[in-house]
Amino acid sequence: MDIQFQGLNPVFSAPLLVLLIAAVLFFAWWSYSYLTSLSPTRRWSLTLLRGSALVILLLLLLNPFLQIDEIEQHKPILAVYLDDSQSMGIERGEYRGWDSYKSIIDAFGFDEIDELDIQYYRFDGQIESTEYSDLQLQGTLTNIDEVMRHIRDRSEETVAAMLFSDGIITRGRDPIFTARELHMPVFTVPVGDTSETRDVAISEVLTNETGYVDTEQPVEITVTQEGFPDEAATLQLRRDGEIIESGEIQFDRSSSTHRTTFTLQFEEAGLHHYEAYIPELEGEITAENNLYPFSVNVVDEKTNIYHLAFEIHPDVKSVRTILEADRNIELHPFTWIGDRFLEGDLDEIPDDLELLVIHGAIPDQAGLPDGLIDQFPAVQFYLPGVNADDLSAFVIPVSVANPGSVLGIHLAAGEENRNHPILELDPIEFNRQPVLSSLQASYELPATASVLIRASYEGAETGIPVLITEEAGNLRRAVVNTHGWFRYTQARDEQTRNYATGLIANITSWAATSPDSENLRIQPGKLVYQEGEEINFRAELSNETGEPETDAVIEVTVSDANNDERSYTMRHRSNGNYHLTTGAIAAGNYTYSAEARKGGRVIDTAEGDFTVTASTLEYVDTRRDDEMLRRLAEVSGGEFLQEFSPAAILGELDNRNLLQQIEERRTAFRFLHEHVIWFILVMLLLTGEWLLRRKYSLP
Repeated sequence: MDIQFQGLNPVFSAPLLVLLIAAVLFFAWWSYSYLTSLSPTRRWSLTLLRGSALVILLLLLLNPFLQIDEIEQHKPILAVYLDDSQSMGIERGEYRGWDSYKSIIDAFGFDEIDELDIQYYRFDGQIESTEYSDLQLQGTLTNIDEVMRHIRDRSEETVAAMLFSDGIITRGRDPIFTARELHMPVFTVPVGDTSETRDVAISEVLTNETGYVDTEQPVEITVTQEGFPDEAATLQLRRDGEIIESGEIQFDRSSSTHRTTFTLQFEEAGLHHYEAYIPELEGEITAENNLYPFSVNVVDEKTNIYHLAFEIHPDVKSVRTILEADRNIELHPFTWIGDRFLEGDLDEIPDDLELLVIHGAIPDQAGLPDGLIDQFPAVQFYLPGVNADDLSAFVIPVSVANPGSVLGIHLAAGEENRNHPILELDPIEFNRQPVLSSLQASYELPATASVLIRASYEGAETGIPVLITEEAGNLRRAVVNTHGWFRYTQARDEQTRNYATGLIANITSWAATSPDSENLRIQPGKLVYQEGEEINFRAELSNETGEPETDAVIEVTVSDANNDERSYTMRHRSNGNYHLTTGAIAAGNYTYSAEARKGGRVIDTAEGDFTVTASTLEYVDTRRDDEMLRRLAEVSGGEFLQEFSPAAILGELDNRNLLQQIEERRTAFRFLHEHVIWFILVMLLLTGEWLLRRKYSLP
């Protein structure tokens, strides 16, 4: 221990300090100098006691402090990382799972190594401190890159690391990249099975997570196999334990991948649970990866759209093609041929009508049912046969003055409405797109109407509205005041075609959605997660006016089959979009409910469900990857160890001078006023002075 006087705080000049001490001592002498009746010895004794007390108090007021340096020595730290994933527990060939694993760890004799401070960590998808006897070998993921990051973050306190693993990675990026950043060696120890594999696994199932009633949906199942040449397996698609479709897969090589497509048929709404399954083959190492559960959320959300075309025009075919391609839409076309509809008369309002799409002006002789136009949401398109007077009878009445000729125009999006959901499209350069046609005139719109897109002519914006929208009560309406859209849909440029398709789809979906629809829309990232995956939720929130709500609290409650609940709060990202990551949870079926609040007001609530299945990733490939472990040791400056003994690791560390005691210097500052001894000393000096004054009968 090294103790040094460092001075005063704040810094005080030495001459001034001497002057102050002299002044204090002079005061002590002066206070007794008038007592000439006392002998000099007694007078100087009193002066010394008082002066000493005052000097001590003065020095304490000036805050002197000491610097104390302590040097501690401790053993170098060796961090030992133990793979705790399921693949480490596989019993196959000469590898007997935990028994073999434990014998390899014991062979290093860590308990006999006195030169090192051994710190154990177990890892799968995460890392935690442990004792190796606490390993469970139940981890559903292996993330070795996370181990490399953990080593990097502890480089100041650790001299080396050891990794016991089979080198099989099922989560995270390639750890080699992070290992190159390390400033310490990583010694890798191969643990696991090395025998030839005989296994069949369902490695992937691909299908849409949302289906629709009365539709069919393909599901693609990927099967991998190793060790079964010239044999066959039966692949089954099951629902609620019942086989709904099956097929035979013929293996023609010793190792191969096969993809089979089945068809799902949905007859009712709800969350449908399925399983892809292969009965266990003889000699297969494990059947854990022969089962792959998945789910499809089946909804009955088809929008019934009645399309009335009162002119024969290419735009009619283009719009119908776009709507028919959307499987969420049930399109009912009606084409006017002068005195009747080609498909039959529309004598009464259909019960399933949800949206009207109208091309052209409605002739008086059409004989449409009363209330059809007034009581339902509608989108109406301008066509060449429409004149200025016809526009006043559109679903959004437009007053036209001073009509002129038909202009060839381009689109010009209005900046004030760029965040409208209809305009959520990839941007394009409008002046390079096909020409559309619209009537040149002075337009006057209802006060409730909004213009989302205007027209430009020869590069200058005009007053011609192209896309007009209106929300009146519980109805939404739109007018597309231009024709020639078939040029967009037939363009060679894919971006142009996509813009027209997206715009028309957005217009119809916006108009078909009631303003009274939900303000909170929330869903998990997937309907089916594998155990060990983080659960993600995303949500969109709008307030009662339809504007994105950015300052609300959305609480999500997740419940399992036993009604055990976990609560979370979503975070806002941008423009009313919220996000939540809950971390991994156990396998099972879960429901969730969400409530969006602002202040004391509940904006909206929502609910749904999802499934977490037992992970099979650790069983897809269980053969030890020695090459990965060798490369990991090489790039970090370590060694690939196959000699299981204390001498193996001690020899390597000693050769690298990593067994030397580590010195740690600790510096502390001690302020003298913090010690009670000075208080006691001052009290003793003053008490001594008081006793002498009493003895000498001084006042």
